[in-house]
Formats: sequence, C-alpha cells, structure tokens
Amino acid sequence: MATDIKKLFEALTQHQAYLYRASSKTVNELLALFNDDTSKMLSKLRDLLDELNESEKVALAGGKYTTSNLREIRDLIAQWFASVNLALPEAFAVSATALAVYEANYVAKLYGAKINKPDGEKLYAAAKKIPLVGGALVDDLLSRIAENARQKVEYAIRDGINSGKTNQEIVQRIRGTKRLNYEDGILNGTKTDIERTVRTVRSHVANQAYLNSFNQIGFEYVRFV
Repeated sequence: MATDIKKLFEALTQHQAYLYRASSKTVNELLALFNDDTSKMLSKLRDLLDELNESEKVALAGGKYTTSNLREIRDLIAQWFASVNLALPEAFAVSATALAVYEANYVAKLYGAKINKPDGEKLYAAAKKIPLVGGALVDDLLSRIAENARQKVEYAIRDGINSGKTNQEIVQRIRGTKRLNYEDGILNGTKTDIERTVRTVRSHVANQAYLNSFNQIGFEYVRFV
C-alpha cells in the first residue's frame, strides 16, 4: 500500500512538471500575440503624437479628445484594446480545451478507470462558471489583462505630457528600452500579468477536469492542495 502511494505521488509530481512546461508554451504564445499588437500600436502612436499641437497636448493630458487628431489617438488605443481583449482569451481557450481533455484522461488512466470521452469545450465552459479562490471568474481574469494595459498606456501618455517628456520618451516609457530587453517599460507588468493569469487559470481548468473524472470514477471526497 505504501509503495502504491509512493508511486502515485511520484507520478503526480512528474505530471506537475509537465504541466508547468505546457503552461510556459501557452504563456509564450499569448505574449507573442500581445507583443505583436502592442508594437504596431506604439509605432502608430508615436506618429500621431508628433502631429499634435500644444493645445491638443494639453487637452490629451486632461483626457479630452476634442479634435480629429485626438480622436485618432483615442480610436487607436481602443482598437488595440479590443484586439488584445479578443486575441488573448481566444488563444487561451484553444489551449485550455486541449488541457481539459488531457487532464481528464490522465486521471482516469492514472487510476485505471474508464470515463466518458471528455469534451474539452464543455469542460472548459464548466470551469469558467466556477470561481477561483478569491471569487474571480476565468473571464474576469482574462479581460482584466487588456483593461489594465489600456489604463497603463493612457496614464503614461497623460503623465508624460504633463511632465514635459518628449513623444519618444513617452513611447519609450510604455515600451521600454531594447538595452534592458524592454523590461523597464510599464507594459512589462502586463507581460507578468499574462504569465501569472495563464498559470493560475490553467491550474483551475486542470483541477475542474480532475474533479469531473473523479466524480465519474466514484470518488466521494476530493480535496485540492
């Protein structure tokens, strides 16, 4: 009995290492999408800022979009936000549905049991309805990434203008510098948010897939630690 428990523990430990690597792949995929959209937006933003006159800069610093030039900036940021807010959840959903199927089958195989063929989309949809520890839902966490990023960009523009920074300095403050691998930009925090959210939500999806399989196998009590 002790030997069986030890083998089970070793198998689960090895599996957690696999899950971490798999999550890293998803993190990199989402970061690539975010970086691509953001790079395009910042290139256009620099050009649009260069077209502003002093009165328009004052208006922009105050959150006012009273001219066509200012509305272009507003629309650019809104389009970037919409693109990120759509692309990240969609890309994550693809990996999450595959993960749910894999994990449901893994538990069944681990315990030598048979379960119904897992439906990844249904398992992921079910996981999205269950709050994570703290009460947040999956969609809340994913949408918060883009919303927080948009706020950071808008604040950086206003603060940069108000403190007399050049347009290049404003964009550099957002993007970061190549010399420091862009880790000094304010959006580096968003990249950290993406990694943390991906790992947290994938763990949640995996746990819910486990629970579905455990229920089919006949476990009466399951505790996640």
